[in-house]
Amino acid sequence: MSNYKSSVHKYGENKYRVDFSYIDPETQTRKRTCKRGFKLLREATLWEKQELPKLIKELEQEETLDENLTMKELIDEYMQFSRLRRRETTADNKQHIIDTKIIPYFANKKVYEITVNDVRKWQDIMLSSKKKDGTPFAETYLRAISNQLSAILNYAVAYHNLKDNPVLKIERLGKKDGPERDFWTVDEYNRFIEKLEDSPLLYYAFEILFWCGIREGELLALTPSCFDFNKNLLHIRNSYYRRKGKDTLGDTKTPSSQRVCTMPSTLAEEIKEYISSLYGAKPDTRIFPYTKKKLYSALDRGCELSGVKRIPIHSIRHSNITLLENEIGSATTKAISSRCGHTNTKMTLHYAHIYDGTDLKIANELDELMKGRNNKCQQKTMIENSVSEA
Repeated sequence: MSNYKSSVHKYGENKYRVDFSYIDPETQTRKRTCKRGFKLLREATLWEKQELPKLIKELEQEETLDENLTMKELIDEYMQFSRLRRRETTADNKQHIIDTKIIPYFANKKVYEITVNDVRKWQDIMLSSKKKDGTPFAETYLRAISNQLSAILNYAVAYHNLKDNPVLKIERLGKKDGPERDFWTVDEYNRFIEKLEDSPLLYYAFEILFWCGIREGELLALTPSCFDFNKNLLHIRNSYYRRKGKDTLGDTKTPSSQRVCTMPSTLAEEIKEYISSLYGAKPDTRIFPYTKKKLYSALDRGCELSGVKRIPIHSIRHSNITLLENEIGSATTKAISSRCGHTNTKMTLHYAHIYDGTDLKIANELDELMKGRNNKCQQKTMIENSVSEA
C-alpha cells in the first residue's frame, strides 16, 4: 500500500474532514491535503477506508506522468519491449503495421492528449484506405491494425500511468473472424498434385503440406534429421522465414507447434526415397531449399493446369484439418489439435496421442486414401497403355 497517513477531524459545527498526506514518488517529499464536507463522522470514516486508497493512487500517478511523451517515443520503447519477448517475424510484422498504419497519424501526438475522437478519425482513414490493387483492407486486417494501436496504449496504461486506453471506448475496427476459408477435397488435391509430377521437389513438398497439414514455414525448415522412418514420424522443430535477405530457421509459431506427426506409410516411403536422392544432403540440410514465393508460383501453375480452384497455401492446412474432421474416424478434436500444433491444447495433452496410438490410427487411415489414389493412377496408366497398344 502507498506510504500515506490520514485522520478524521471535526470542523465548524457539524462537519467533518479527512486530512491525509502521501509521499511523492518522484521528489520523495511528503504532500498534504484533505477531503472536506462530510456531515457525519461515519461518512468521513467510510470514505477514509474505501475511497482514500484509490485517490492516493491516482494522485501518485499524476505526479509521475510525462506530459510531453510522444507516441513515437512510446512506440520505440514498446517495440524494444516486444522484440525481447516475441519471435523476430512477429516483431517485424508489428513494426510494419506500426510504421505504415500508426506512426503516420500519431507520431507527434502526445500520448496523454489522444482522445476517443482522435481514434475515431484514424479509424475512418483506415476504413477508406485501399490496398495496392485498389481493394479495401480485409476485416481481419483492420482488426489487427486496431489491436496493435490498442496494445501500444495498453503498454502506456501499464508502464506510464496513462489513465485509460481510448481505443477501448469506441466500437472495434474490423472483425476477428474473416469469411469462411476455402479448401480442397481429396479429389481436387489429387488433380492438382498430378500436374506437379514433373518437379519432384515441389511434388513432395505439397504432399507433406496436404497429408500432414503443417504450415509452409515448418515445411521449408525440414531437414533429414526431422524424419524417423523406422516409425514414420515427422518432427516439427523449427520454422523457416526470410529476414533481411537471409534464410533463417527460427522458433515455431507457438511452443505447441513443436510436435511429432505420424506420416502415412505411403508418404513416408515417398519422402525417404526423395531424401536418398539428394546428393550430399547432411542431417541439417534443408530438403526444400525454396522460399515461400516458389511455393506460391507452383501453386498457381498446378491450379492453372488442373483447373482446380486457387486457394491460399495456408488453406492446404485447412484442407487437411477438414479432411481429418470429416473423413478420418479416429481423428478426435483433441487428436487433430495435437497433430496440427494448435495453441488451445496444453503441452501435456499435446503428446498424449503418441502413447495411446490415436495419431498412428489417423496416419493409417490417411494411408488408405493415398493408396487408393495410387491405385487409380496405376489403372489409368494401364488403360492408356492398352489403348495406345491397340
